[in-house]
Amino acid sequence: MRKTILFVLLVWGLMPLQADEYEYLWLHSPAASEGPCFCAIDDLQKITFGAEAMRVHLKGLSTPIVWAYSDLWKITFEGSPTATAIESPSEASDLSITHSSSEVRVESPSPLKSVAIYNLQGYRYALFGQGGLSASYSLNALPAGVYIVRAENAEHSQTIKFVKH
Repeated sequence: MRKTILFVLLVWGLMPLQADEYEYLWLHSPAASEGPCFCAIDDLQKITFGAEAMRVHLKGLSTPIVWAYSDLWKITFEGSPTATAIESPSEASDLSITHSSSEVRVESPSPLKSVAIYNLQGYRYALFGQGGLSASYSLNALPAGVYIVRAENAEHSQTIKFVKH
């Protein structure tokens, strides 16, 4: 359960989230007596994740709300009826990330800040491409699995998921 939450948060952090469409963050508990807890997005300062629990820091409260992972069923957002949890970026990225069975390649019209490859547990396998207009990385040393590539230049960042067989 904790790995799933951490993966969702990693992906969430790597993708643009347009929270202006949302009004509430809901934390759902499997215990019927507790029911869901919600807070207004405007009141949310940050969410931190510890080894056994997450802490929701709200404006105006000196002590965060603590949720044990065992008590957390799901996290949802409520807002306008046309919104989804993760929106597409409003402008197209000028980065190009391609992959084959043996290589990841990134092209950029401006110098790359970084290109990183992560597994689903958040472990960074590679960091490369700083300063160049293109970069490539051989996938031969990676074990089979699902990976996330994040490339960033001065103007944009782009994230893709790929599977190595």
